[in-house]
Amino acid sequence: MRSPNMRFKSFVTLTGALLARRPLTRLLAAAKDPRRGAVTVAAAQFLGALRARFALVLVTLLPAVVATPTYALSQESVGSFLATAMPLATLGTELYRGDREGAWQYALTFTTASVSTEVLKHVIHSERPDGADNQSFPSGHATRAFSAAAYVRERHGLEAAAPLYVTALYVGYTRVNADRHRWADIAGAALVAEVAAAWLVERAPAAQVTISPEFDRRFIGARFFARW
Repeated sequence: MRSPNMRFKSFVTLTGALLARRPLTRLLAAAKDPRRGAVTVAAAQFLGALRARFALVLVTLLPAVVATPTYALSQESVGSFLATAMPLATLGTELYRGDREGAWQYALTFTTASVSTEVLKHVIHSERPDGADNQSFPSGHATRAFSAAAYVRERHGLEAAAPLYVTALYVGYTRVNADRHRWADIAGAALVAEVAAAWLVERAPAAQVTISPEFDRRFIGARFFARW
């Protein structure tokens, strides 16, 4: 007996895009066949649920998807990219998982940490190591990166956040290496992010999300794993 002729392959990329070999209408039509009904109905429900979130996730995670050739970038450029991609990817992951409460808490954490950093910059007037200006403390790039790590730790646990902390430290290293900040500026940024997360974030009922950086000599990006 031949197997049902409804082979299709689908996968969710980092942007949340879904590729299918069979149109959704054909899958729904195939559900009339008792031999295929259970499989096709489940497939149709799966596709329908993802389609509703596709546009939002596509826009949110786009910066984290682009494979950026590191040989064409300086360490400072890579650090700047990660400082932007990490918050967007964290927010997008929570929205994709359907954790709107977590997404809102992270939005508040990111905003609070970023505003606090700007206020401290203008109050403390710490000169940068390269003498460019007097807004060195704390580091804005490091604040953005550590806000993602601090949120994930508070919401999902240290195990899920560990790769983000490593990446955030790398962002801090690129800023110090570029002579834009001192390590005290990075530590101050991390403290600001941790305080904001501790104040605004609540632990998720079931924390099962992992975000890990992916990079080698040819590209940089992030990998996400979530169960719900």
